Amino acid sequence: MNKAELLRQWRRRYFFHMFLCICILAVGYIVGAFLCSQIVWYPEDPGYLIFKWMQAHVVTITFVCVFLIAIADALRMFAKIADGMEKVQMSVPKMYSDKNELLNDLEKSLINGLQSALIKDRNSLIGLKHEPDPDDILTLADPAFRHTLLFCDKYKRSLRVLVSKK
Repeated sequence: MNKAELLRQWRRRYFFHMFLCICILAVGYIVGAFLCSQIVWYPEDPGYLIFKWMQAHVVTITFVCVFLIAIADALRMFAKIADGMEKVQMSVPKMYSDKNELLNDLEKSLINGLQSALIKDRNSLIGLKHEPDPDDILTLADPAFRHTLLFCDKYKRSLRVLVSKK
């Protein structure tokens, strides 16, 4: 979305909210006038003073409401734009100065991933209280190397590139 389209969209929303607010206030004013005409009001009643003040300032109240709605809508739109920009920044890949920097970064991330997989696998063997016999070793091998083998299988192409002589 370009700036002109965003401005046009915001302007359309602003006028829609202004129209909606004026309509709601007009209906509220008509309903309030009807209800107030059904009651006998005395000048010392607190409600009478409030209604007289609202009657005198109906235009000001309308514009304040429209202004607050427009500010809330603008803040919501700016938050949406900022969220979109954040998503765009997250989707832009990091630029590397040369292939060595790329390979070093790839190597570090793979080594860190492999270390975390080894730690997970080692945790399955830490609870052993005895030295396992050959049959136990076969049953313990599956959970003891599962995370490491899954990691190596998932990143086998990257690992092959790092280990190759090219």
